[in-house]
Amino acid sequence: MSFRRAKMLLACLAASLSVAIAKPTGISTITKRNNTCPILHTKGGITRHLGISRPSRSFDTVWTWSLDSEGSLSWTDLGSNAGWQTYDSLQFITAPEVLNDWSSYQELRVVFSIQKGTGHLMYLPYFGGKWDTWHDLGGRFTYRPAAISGTYGLSAVFAVNDEGQLVYSAVDNTNFLPLKWSDWVVMGTGVTGEVAVATADRLTWEVAGLVNGTYQHGLTDYSGTPAKWTDLGVPPNSVELGWPKIFTVPDYRSNGVRRPYIDVVVVADGVAWHKYFDGTAWPEEWARLPPSHDGLEITNSQELLIGYGSSVSPIYPSNAYLFSRGSDNCVYQNQIGYSGYNETTGVTYMDWLGWNSLWCPAADDNVSTDTRRSPLAIAAIAQYDNRFDFVVETPSGTLEHAQVYQDNGTFTGVVPKWEAVEGRP
Repeated sequence: MSFRRAKMLLACLAASLSVAIAKPTGISTITKRNNTCPILHTKGGITRHLGISRPSRSFDTVWTWSLDSEGSLSWTDLGSNAGWQTYDSLQFITAPEVLNDWSSYQELRVVFSIQKGTGHLMYLPYFGGKWDTWHDLGGRFTYRPAAISGTYGLSAVFAVNDEGQLVYSAVDNTNFLPLKWSDWVVMGTGVTGEVAVATADRLTWEVAGLVNGTYQHGLTDYSGTPAKWTDLGVPPNSVELGWPKIFTVPDYRSNGVRRPYIDVVVVADGVAWHKYFDGTAWPEEWARLPPSHDGLEITNSQELLIGYGSSVSPIYPSNAYLFSRGSDNCVYQNQIGYSGYNETTGVTYMDWLGWNSLWCPAADDNVSTDTRRSPLAIAAIAQYDNRFDFVVETPSGTLEHAQVYQDNGTFTGVVPKWEAVEGRP
């Protein structure tokens, strides 16, 4: 490290010491920070390595992005022999979050990533069959963003900045370029880690995040209405709290009168839990997902595919697929399904069905990895509900890809055929 760089980092360290100012309650604090320090990594040191997406009209195309330890971002199409290409002019601290607007007749895809150094949120549109150039949304962000594509082309990106504010920007002109984004709207403060977002209608967004040390659910809309937050607490006796995932299902029987079904899934101390809103109220207690595989879950290694307006995949509205890295480095899959209906209350009950094993490393590849700092990545995308593409990172740093077809509604008995992804930069 050069003397100049070391001096700059020491100055930043001194300047970043928080100044606590008591609010009238005497409990909360406002933190002032020097905003000139470079942002060189995500807070907590956790880095996601993989991103994935696909166009709707090309069955073979599957784009995969890979972030290396120096911040170089590369991508390849797994359906071609073109090889890897690197974005040489920029460096990043997070692998992409991809907004997939399935309603756009021009097949809009937007790749988001945080620029190394500035912390700016950068985005790269794919529109009308070709990639545009990188654009800058500004800000100073420290965690991977979350994107949501609602119905009727209403889309947004959510991100947590270096002061712990959760902010979002919406775009509704998804049928032409350039995209026009709203000003940043502050949805909440005291947020740590990545947030998750989902939608069950054209007007509102459901958000889950760690706020002031507890899991909370937030509700807002594209017009900037002040968010309504609900404290969900934490699973019993939990210490290490992972970043949440969220899944919503519209209540079709109520014709929009009842709130949607919402499920928030978390991993705490290696155990998967969920809390389920049935359209009327949240329960007091967290429930464990069925522990049907040996070992625990690696915190923050989870990927969730959800339906109805998801930015992840155009699967059916009532489906959600959870993928997780186990403590044995294997990849497991779980999914939510119908479990009952109360004719008196009109409440439909859904639950997680159990884990299926999708991938395990070769015996000579299961080397020790620092999974707490950088969990081995999983990336998943679907083509409707019968074709899934997975990319997994092996302990030795290579990638493997599999296409899975399932027609019976579950992954039970599915044995993916994995192939090495050649030439990862």
